[in-house]
Amino acid sequence: MVVDVVAAAIASIVIGMIWYSPMAFGDSWMKELGLRKTKKKKNMGPGYVAMVVSTLILAYVLNMFVGYAGATTAPAGALIGALAWLGFVATTSSAGVLWEGKTAKWYSINNGYSLLSFIVMGIVLVIF
Repeated sequence: MVVDVVAAAIASIVIGMIWYSPMAFGDSWMKELGLRKTKKKKNMGPGYVAMVVSTLILAYVLNMFVGYAGATTAPAGALIGALAWLGFVATTSSAGVLWEGKTAKWYSINNGYSLLSFIVMGIVLVIF
């Protein structure tokens, strides 16, 4: 249980590093938020620690969903991940567009990452 949760969290973090890099959607994401490229912020450690902890919690809870659903194959794990994303992330994050003035492009970038991350985590959780 520990190895699969840690592996799923690592997979999600790696996907995020690639997704939000300048090679992928990082520049567009920053533009949508009105951010500019500047020198690295000092003391980003606490943010990274919080991100790792929250990703481990997410992987742990998703692992519970995979177990409750009895998923034992990669497609089943992917489906559980996609359904969890649809029910909990796609819906609640829409508030950013509906009420906070975020753009549909921002929503698409963030939710594209979340969907891919949830699917991959679901797969990782059933194969470990």
